[in-house]
Amino acid sequence: MRLASIAALLLAVACEHADSDIAHGQAAAADTAATVWLARAKGQPEIASWLYLRAAAATSDSSARRDLYTRVQLPLARERIPWVEAAALEHFGDTLSALKAYSALPAPVTVFRIRAATGAAARDSVRTALVAFISSSGGDAVREATSLFDKLFTDARPEEQLAIARAAVRAGLWARARSGFEASNNAALSQTDRFAFGTALSRTNADRRAAEVYATVKSPTSLANAARYQSARALLAAGDDPGAR
Repeated sequence: MRLASIAALLLAVACEHADSDIAHGQAAAADTAATVWLARAKGQPEIASWLYLRAAAATSDSSARRDLYTRVQLPLARERIPWVEAAALEHFGDTLSALKAYSALPAPVTVFRIRAATGAAARDSVRTALVAFISSSGGDAVREATSLFDKLFTDARPEEQLAIARAAVRAGLWARARSGFEASNNAALSQTDRFAFGTALSRTNADRRAAEVYATVKSPTSLANAARYQSARALLAAGDDPGAR
């Protein structure tokens, strides 16, 4: 952890200095981004591994990138080589190779994004796979995948919205859970969905509506009791003290 922290700090300082020089026109006009990073590496050998990676990311020729990777010595920096290569492949237009490279990394959402851009048939396949991925994931994976889905597919179907709403509840994405439940077919909502919908409304400051949705939870008894309690709390939050009694 200490090594990672130090390396990250050094990288941040190096990037800040290099970017500042470029932004202020201190690099020669003929310099490419890659040559700027290489010049930095010569002058700052203690962080040269990180700067070689930055140079590689700005190098279009794959053989030249491979040469740069051989100069990367720090173990932590070497771990980043596959990520830099995948990003470089995509940046310089080698989509199929980028897709293959990212598929070998723990980057499923990036793979979905690139696949969706390869054609209409792939886009349809990604749509189904992305909803399945969201449904089976949690935390940041849900956040990232849902963001991608919403960008790619603005015509989400009610059943897709419901699947995403359920995942958003697990991930604590209350605004997205609310919009998903609102766009779902009401008849398709289970009792658990209704309780979660009420919670999403409450967490997004729609307390009166939350109370109304909680009131539709009828079973099982334990969930209905919890819904009545939450409904009362929502009404109190909405300023309806008599209704909460």
